[in-house]
Amino acid sequence: MSKRIVIVLLLMLLVIGFPANQVIASNGNAVNMRVGDESFACTFYENDTAKALLESMPVKYKMSELNGNEKYKYLSEELPTNEKNVKHIKAGDIMLYGADCLVFFYKSFNTSYEYTPVGYVRNPKGLENAVGKKQVTIRFSKKKEIGLSRKSLTLKQGKTKTVKLKGVKASKVKWSSSNRKIATVIKGKIKAKRAGTATIIAKYGKKKYKCRVFVF
Repeated sequence: MSKRIVIVLLLMLLVIGFPANQVIASNGNAVNMRVGDESFACTFYENDTAKALLESMPVKYKMSELNGNEKYKYLSEELPTNEKNVKHIKAGDIMLYGADCLVFFYKSFNTSYEYTPVGYVRNPKGLENAVGKKQVTIRFSKKKEIGLSRKSLTLKQGKTKTVKLKGVKASKVKWSSSNRKIATVIKGKIKAKRAGTATIIAKYGKKKYKCRVFVF
């Protein structure tokens, strides 16, 4: 078997081995879905349909019940579509039926209908109880992801570089270095002191976010 064929087969296995929604999720958009007092973290895909919905957020929809497994809302305008025969619906899936019907599923089942995938609830546990069996008001809003602008950094001695903790107010972040002889940090501005490695820590509330710095 040639080397080229082996590489092709390995690539095929990688594609088959990962569900489509997990692949897209790595570049997805964080969204919060609120049902009554319950909140659920969602990921919206990187497509034109999801983008159009994201631009309208925050939004509130009164969604009607259908078939004991889904909620739906006819929108006031049509959205871009890219319909697919999804074959299997998972609890937490968010789809567009046609060009103007937003559908949210709270049970898993097989289907022959075509939908445009929009996103999904990351952890659907408790979802069915939260939405109930009647009309329900669901709120969607963009969720700010908190994270450092860089998780690793290489600097020459004497050089500086500024990193940021995205999604929070800069004044609320406390910065520190694991080894001030290697690298120091003030308000996110890192200065390389001498060759070695150090960890820059951004503390927000009770959580710590780390950036590994290599100085040469």
